[in-house]
Amino acid sequence: MDSTADKEERKREYNRLAQREFRRRRKEHLKNLEQAQKEQNTEQTEEIERLRYQNEELRRENEALKAQLYGTTSSAPHALMPMSAPLHVPGDGRQYSLSPSISGASLSGTGSPPASLPSDLIPMSALSLTSSMLQPSMHARMMASYEVGKARAEIMKLFQPLYSDASIMLSADQHLRALQSLSDNLPEVLKPTRAQLEKAHFVGIDYVPSPALRDRLLNVPSEVAQGFLDEIGFNGENGKDAGQLIIWGDNALNEMSWEFSQPILKRWRWLLGSEWEVRTNYWRQQRGQAPLLL
Repeated sequence: MDSTADKEERKREYNRLAQREFRRRRKEHLKNLEQAQKEQNTEQTEEIERLRYQNEELRRENEALKAQLYGTTSSAPHALMPMSAPLHVPGDGRQYSLSPSISGASLSGTGSPPASLPSDLIPMSALSLTSSMLQPSMHARMMASYEVGKARAEIMKLFQPLYSDASIMLSADQHLRALQSLSDNLPEVLKPTRAQLEKAHFVGIDYVPSPALRDRLLNVPSEVAQGFLDEIGFNGENGKDAGQLIIWGDNALNEMSWEFSQPILKRWRWLLGSEWEVRTNYWRQQRGQAPLLL
């Protein structure tokens, strides 16, 4: 009898311990599931916010591009565009008939859009926007492009005190001090960012009229930044235009008017980000070309 009673007691004790362990494991499992769900919800929320922010940034950039080009926030297809004067697209043997009437400020100006539109403009809505328009003898819908070499030379002229002294070019400390001293005399878009004034860097980065792109170039090795600038033909006095960059209009300091080629966007997308693809596709749309999908 005693042996049987002992067995029953041990069995009941075993069951109690097993149930306790089961409850502990179930509680731990539920806690892990709740934590995983919470982390997943947090990641989804952050992703949604990131996408909302990116969408808002692209919307603002699109509006800014329209405003800087046309002096209005109306949609591009109904905007007014010039209709005389030839346009040459690098890498394309054709010429398009355009007008140089629309112009931003000169390199020494602030880049404000024109106060009024000239009389030789017609509404884009009055045109039949077909691919047949893109023939050499037909009117096009773009402004004339700005010579990249000329833009590079004019920007470098603004930095002449910086690159004309070899000792400044060879000393990081002197470079940063000289850049600080030039800051007040530079156009707003070329004024050095805080990172430029604090971090030693390749001097060619200073000539890029895009604060955001300059800061990105600061975060890669100097040889990588130099390689990128070489490819787009904007590496200071050593730059050679290879047809990888088109600057539309007559204000090279307006980064919205810069269009990178498909090879550049594909190879350097990790550096440039999606906004430069958006700008390129905008300009391609104006020429009646299909957007790039990278």
